[in-house]
Amino acid sequence: MKKHDLNAVGDSAHDLAQDLKEDLAHLGADARRLATDYIAPRTRDLADYVTPIIREAATNVADYVQPRAKDLSERGVQFACDARETLQPKIEKLAADVPPRVARLASETLDTLQPYLDESRERLQPRLEDARERLQPLIDESRERLSHDVMPRLTDAYESVAELPQTKEAKKRLRAARAALAGDLALPEPAAKRSLGKTLLQLVLAGGLLAGVVYALRRLLAPEDSGWQPHEPSPAYVNRPAGSTAEPQDAPAEAAAEGEAQEPDEALPAGADPFVVSPYGEGSYVGDEPPEGYLIKGNERSMKFHVQGSGGYDRTIADVWFNSEEAAEAAGFTKAQR
Repeated sequence: MKKHDLNAVGDSAHDLAQDLKEDLAHLGADARRLATDYIAPRTRDLADYVTPIIREAATNVADYVQPRAKDLSERGVQFACDARETLQPKIEKLAADVPPRVARLASETLDTLQPYLDESRERLQPRLEDARERLQPLIDESRERLSHDVMPRLTDAYESVAELPQTKEAKKRLRAARAALAGDLALPEPAAKRSLGKTLLQLVLAGGLLAGVVYALRRLLAPEDSGWQPHEPSPAYVNRPAGSTAEPQDAPAEAAAEGEAQEPDEALPAGADPFVVSPYGEGSYVGDEPPEGYLIKGNERSMKFHVQGSGGYDRTIADVWFNSEEAAEAAGFTKAQR
């Protein structure tokens, strides 16, 4: 085949393809026009036809269900009313029967337990009586020991401590500190010594109160027909000199007079040896105004002594003064390093 013929065939095929393309385009346009002009109106007609049918069906369902739902609701209310009317009398009867039943049950329980309670009380009563009889001598002995042994010892110990030089010095420093805090430069006068008679009177009152409590407890624990009589408390101890015939009520006044007569004198008599009262032996002095030559300061808490010229000498408050390092070391003090 010649070249001229091949070119003619190619041109013919190209023209055929172009014609086919144009025909397909026209066919698509015709299909769209058909859908618009034919299908759309019929779709609207179908919707117009179906909508009333659906509405009618919904109305029929509502007309069918609504009466039956109302009837069901009325039946439920009626059932609830019937149940209440049926159960109300039973509930009221049960509520009325519960208190008598509880009371009857409690009474039966008490009747059952009463013999055991009586038996337990009969068993415990002798034991309580025996325990009370055993404890009574101990209570009396304790009260007697408190009055005749413990209280005299406490009184003697109190008087011994009050007469110690350290106690007097501590009281004096306390008064000075209070005066300094109050802005008063003058040392206040020592307060009157507390009367020993007042202290003993308070102890007598406390003993009477204790006896009243013991008496009340006995009356509370004892049965009404036991015939038991409360023990009379012995008189409280009163510290009187041997051979004294004064009445007990005169003891507070005598003790007060004695206390006033024993007012401590802070100053030592003229010519007296100031070192006899010091508990640290010879060459020591306890007080705020040491004699000449007593320049070494001793601190009781640290048990160290400071000499003049040392770093802590001026800061140290002297509890005791010494006239030599040997006297301080003999009293148990050691020399401070600073």
